[in-house]
Amino acid sequence: MLRETMLTLSTAHMTKEDDKLLSAMAKSHVHEPGCTALWVMYTGYGYIIRVNLDPEYVEQQDQDIIDEDLSDGILGAVRFARHHEARWLRFDRDGDIVNELPTWDW
Repeated sequence: MLRETMLTLSTAHMTKEDDKLLSAMAKSHVHEPGCTALWVMYTGYGYIIRVNLDPEYVEQQDQDIIDEDLSDGILGAVRFARHHEARWLRFDRDGDIVNELPTWDW
């Protein structure tokens, strides 16, 4: 049985601009099986991002985050999730604040 881990962080770990960009990405991206692009879904209270754990695609996902003009906070959160071997990263208004990651008050 396949189990995948989801790490939940507070939306305080993203900027207001990240919120706008992730919202647009969630509306416009095609989510197909096997897709290596940045996968984002809006949840109503935040977002879920697929974290690529495959070493072949880690660098590409990091570059996709940079190319989409997302903040260093998003990149750091994805790397934090990857370090903890979480396949999914959920940003939620009630999620945990992690001291090792930057926060924004918006």
